[in-house]
Amino acid sequence: MTLRTRDPLARARAFQAALIRHLLEHKAPLTLGTTPEPHVTINYAGDRLGSQKIAPIAWTVEEIVLMESVVGKTTHVEHGRWPLRAA
Repeated sequence: MTLRTRDPLARARAFQAALIRHLLEHKAPLTLGTTPEPHVTINYAGDRLGSQKIAPIAWTVEEIVLMESVVGKTTHVEHGRWPLRAA
């Protein structure tokens, strides 16, 4: 189960494109042809309730974490952390 938005997320998409370009330039292992969708995973099993609208949720992002999701393993490998504000 994930939280997603229907808004265009222009800034998130621009960051995503820049990150993918950077990773490709540095020969990072990527699955080409996939289009990652910005989302927040809440539960891997899901609730089987389907899509539902909910009231807006807001939070402050303090860092970006680059995680590799190992398909089929429910395992994640952290590749880096970048704070968005100086300490």
